[in-house]
Amino acid sequence: MKRLLLSSVALLGAISLAATALAADGDAGKEAATAVTHAQLAAASQSIAVTDMHLHHVINCLVGPHGRGFDAKAGNPCKGMGNGAVRDSSADKDLHSKTLKALMAARHGVATKDLSAAHDAASKVADILGSGGM
Repeated sequence: MKRLLLSSVALLGAISLAATALAADGDAGKEAATAVTHAQLAAASQSIAVTDMHLHHVINCLVGPHGRGFDAKAGNPCKGMGNGAVRDSSADKDLHSKTLKALMAARHGVATKDLSAAHDAASKVADILGSGGM
C-alpha cells in the first residue's frame, strides 16, 4: 500500500512538472493569432497614435515580456500566453521564420510617422502571420 501511495505521488509530481513545462513554453499559435488581430486593428486605425499602439501590441506578442523591444507601457494583449511568438515558435521553423519577418515589418511600421506607411506595415504583418501566411 505504501509503495502504491509513493508511486501515485511520484506520478502526480511528474504530471505536474510536465504541465508546468508546457505552460512555460507558451502557445506561439495563440500569440501569433493575437498579433494578427492587432495588426488588423492597426491597419484600420484612423490615427498614427492608435496605429502605433496596436503595432506595439504586435511587437509585444512577438517578442514576449523579456524580448528586445517589449514595451510594457503599450500593453501586452498576449500576457500569460508564453514568452513571445518568436521564442515560442523555435521548434516550428516555418512559423518561426514568419514571426521574424512579421516582427521586422511591425518594427518598420512603428518607426514611421506616416499613417499610410504604418498601415502598409500592419497589413504586411497580418498577411505574413494570417491564415494565408500561416
